[in-house]
This record gives sequence, C-alpha cells and structure tokens, in this order.
Amino acid sequence: MLPDSYRVGPHTFTASEIQFIIIKGYFKPCVGLQLFNKKKTPLYMRVKFQDQKQEDMMMKEIKAMAEKHQIPVKRGYGVVQL
Repeated sequence: MLPDSYRVGPHTFTASEIQFIIIKGYFKPCVGLQLFNKKKTPLYMRVKFQDQKQEDMMMKEIKAMAEKHQIPVKRGYGVVQL
C-alpha cells in the first residue's frame, strides 16, 4: 500500500479521495467514508464494529486520520468535531 492510503475490505483509497467521514448511530455506530466521485456513501465504504474494544481503537484511528488530512466528520447530518 502507498503512504496515506487506506483499505476498507478489498478497496484501497487515498485520503484525497475522501470528501467527509460520516458517523451514524451512538451505541453501535456505523462509519461511512463519502468519496468525492460518489453521490451517496457506497455500501463497501461503510464499517460497523464487532465489539467495544475494536470500536474505541478504530474511532481513535479515524479521528487521527481526519485531523491529519483535514477531513470533515459528520454525525448524522451535521458536521461535528470528534
């Protein structure tokens, strides 16, 4: 993989391809990555976590990625800060 590239399942993408990150749900959130060339978040770019430990670890990584690349994060329909 290239530097600053990420993988969701078999799909690889770079940070410059991400328009925003959307988080839906509270107790078991679903995280989606909205790409610039798509009108809706594709199903293959959505992630749901198996357990609380995995969720905590991944949310920290997503927060770090968003801050590093200045990608907006939306919760539901409004932009929020993680």
